[in-house]
Amino acid sequence: MALLWIDGFDAYGLPTNNYGIISPALDKAGYVRQGIDGNDWVASTDTRTGVGWSLTGNSTHPQNIITNFKTSGSVTVGFALKVNAGGFNPICFLGYNDYNGNIGNGFNYCGQPYYGVPNSGDCAEQIKVYSNGSNGVTVRTEPSNSNDGGTFLAASSPNVLFDGVWQYMEIEYTPGLGTTGTLEVRLDNVTIIYIANGVTMDNVWPAYVNFFGFEITDGNAVIYDDLYILDNTTSSFNTFLGDCVVHAIFPNSDAGPNTMAVTGGVGSTHYTAIDENPPNMGVSYVSSNTSGQAEHYGLSAFPNDIIDVLAMSVCVLAEKTAPGIGFYESVLVYNGVEVDSPGPGFSAPMTWCQTQFTVTAPPGGGTWSLAACKAAQIGVKIP
Repeated sequence: MALLWIDGFDAYGLPTNNYGIISPALDKAGYVRQGIDGNDWVASTDTRTGVGWSLTGNSTHPQNIITNFKTSGSVTVGFALKVNAGGFNPICFLGYNDYNGNIGNGFNYCGQPYYGVPNSGDCAEQIKVYSNGSNGVTVRTEPSNSNDGGTFLAASSPNVLFDGVWQYMEIEYTPGLGTTGTLEVRLDNVTIIYIANGVTMDNVWPAYVNFFGFEITDGNAVIYDDLYILDNTTSSFNTFLGDCVVHAIFPNSDAGPNTMAVTGGVGSTHYTAIDENPPNMGVSYVSSNTSGQAEHYGLSAFPNDIIDVLAMSVCVLAEKTAPGIGFYESVLVYNGVEVDSPGPGFSAPMTWCQTQFTVTAPPGGGTWSLAACKAAQIGVKIP
């Protein structure tokens, strides 16, 4: 599967204050927040389509938010952004985490700045993208032995970023040892930076990438939306997708089978136990430890701005409460044909954690359309 991650930031809830109630939901979705106060990442109603929410931060504190993905030799990342143009400010970064393999002389930071937030290994940025004082885009490389912003690599023409205007940025990056790395940055489907075999990397790092992050600094609150991450090393979904919108659609009916136990919810319905936004982390849920039990749900109304559909992704937030091996599978059904995710297995109790199962073609074949998405069902089962 070449489509590693998609997120429209619609499913984490609105903030009630500057510290935002979305932070626990972001953690459970696998994001790592770093900064003086990582809780400052909040949802915003300022979106390109007027539907759902976007992600931003409290600009009084510098901070990062990072998502990890399967290690790859080449990736493409796309996202919508709205910047305060005219200053030199970070936008995003890509890097490699060796998960305690002690590569890179043991430096332990994933992104800049680093304020003592625990990480799962030795890691460092490889490239970072900035807005600059000419309303353009600058890329710098990050050496393995510092977190000072690195060395200038390339800059776009001036006046490609517009203050307070939604734009769509895409970055295709192939890390390489020495000076063999390749980088292309696009803005609104136009290439603004291209470097072939000229991205300088310290040789202590292998030529791989496995994390991506957004960054904001004091007084510069960028707004982000509609993120995708691709693995370019496979046969499909392996290059720029162009301007994309990512919407979260929630269950709104029981589609059958619905055989798991229900805690909370409304009446005898099952979907009302799992349709909260943000998730209520165990106040209401469905549960099972019996092989073969399953839950299928119909989906709520889709936004009117959808034209073409590239993929659907089933997101499941799950918790394991007892010792012993346990599995579950995400389910997507279309036209009577079911496809199941590889079941993540857990051997110990596990707190709430989200998995994402992305399906790039309808079960049974063909291509996705809005009508096919509306007719699809999602769910979960015990194999």
